[in-house]
Amino acid sequence: MVRVTTENSRELTGFYAPGEVVGAPTLLFTHGLSGSFDTSFLFNLLSLEEAASVNVLLTNNSGRANLTITRHGQPLAYSRTGSAFETFADCVSDLKAWIDLALVLSTGPVALMGHSLGASKVTHYIAKTLDQRVHGLVLASPGDITGLFISRVGDVRFNRFLKVARDLVVANSPDTVMPEDCVIGLLGHRLSAKTFLDHFGDIRPADAFNFFGREATRPFQDIAEIRVPIMVLYAETGEAVGDADPKKAIDLIRSHAQKAPSFDAFVVPGNHWYNGNETEAMRQVLRWVKKVMIDK
Repeated sequence: MVRVTTENSRELTGFYAPGEVVGAPTLLFTHGLSGSFDTSFLFNLLSLEEAASVNVLLTNNSGRANLTITRHGQPLAYSRTGSAFETFADCVSDLKAWIDLALVLSTGPVALMGHSLGASKVTHYIAKTLDQRVHGLVLASPGDITGLFISRVGDVRFNRFLKVARDLVVANSPDTVMPEDCVIGLLGHRLSAKTFLDHFGDIRPADAFNFFGREATRPFQDIAEIRVPIMVLYAETGEAVGDADPKKAIDLIRSHAQKAPSFDAFVVPGNHWYNGNETEAMRQVLRWVKKVMIDK
């Protein structure tokens, strides 16, 4: 178990599994919406023989769980946190703290792996910082959280939710949780008024991908700035990619990733969490890390 405190005074925990080779690359994982560092398929990753060739750093971010408590502030004190209250841009300080730790634990290069909303976060981090310490990017099941939400609730309800959130913020109640029928993600997670506006308001860096054919200018801006090798991993079903065709999503990402020196993509059986095929999914990730960071 490992722990960091970010530049904005958030305490985060994770798990570190060192490889067997000195100077091995570090695969740094960040979870998706309301997830955590113990997402099920990570057990399969650690059980693979190939995992011994890399350091694996599994991390929590500011959006761990949906409604929970963690310590933050000066001095550190417990308060309500989780994806219901997160600000997407906090991913920058979260990931910086974990990369700093990764390079204390090992001298090897770092590859970032983000699952679901975590894929948007690792992409945004690299685009925002151009951190030269990151040498590879794994996007595991990147989704269109905005498109998924609007497609489910429709334009009329979406605009009604926007008004509710804005009214709550104006009334100085930004942490008030939105109505029960206002839930996001594949599993339906709650969120506060301030987080609703952070994700769906006028300025929304969380809107990283557009797989639903929306009229939007923000999506794909971050991926267009990536200058390291990219791997995209999808499952055949249950992904947040519009018409449920992950191959079309891969083609869209590839078309915008023009600055990346290489681009690899894999589709495995299973769903968004690769249920029943976790081992094959994680084997593809480790093979890619070996190809671009060990055998290069």
